[in-house]
Amino acid sequence: MKRLLALTSLSLAAVFMVTSLADGQSAPVQVPTQDVTSSTTPQRDRTRPLTFTTTGTVVPPPYCAVGASQKAGDCVPLLCAPGVTNTAYCVAPPIVLLCSGHVTVRFRRGTTTLSTRSVELQPDCTYRSRVTFRSRTLRQTTLRVSVRFEGNAFLFPASAPTHTVRIG
Repeated sequence: MKRLLALTSLSLAAVFMVTSLADGQSAPVQVPTQDVTSSTTPQRDRTRPLTFTTTGTVVPPPYCAVGASQKAGDCVPLLCAPGVTNTAYCVAPPIVLLCSGHVTVRFRRGTTTLSTRSVELQPDCTYRSRVTFRSRTLRQTTLRVSVRFEGNAFLFPASAPTHTVRIG
């Protein structure tokens, strides 16, 4: 019974989105992403090939409570069919729709970008990117790792705090 409800909720959300867009109404309201986390392992690599794995999570904001004001922009609004004024007939967007999109992971030495990877966000809002450097010119240096969630139909783009890894 739970699977049927989840599937129904997902299909209703998709139908509401398509219906509202097909009827000339605006796309779902985007809200700020609550947080983007990132960490890279190992923090220091001394052996070649130099392989770093960056993992993290995109944290969406909570859903708006029924009857709560959605004007503040700090919660995910409910999806309602066009013309519906009673929020009891609206559904929350499934987490699968919130946890979609791409995350860009960049490795930089100074102002030079050494690697840029774009990875897809998983349905549980996590991501994982692996990069290998084979160049012999990277010796005794520090690389800055920056991560940016590119956003989707519900969430604005957001960046994680930049962190560093060391070579040598």
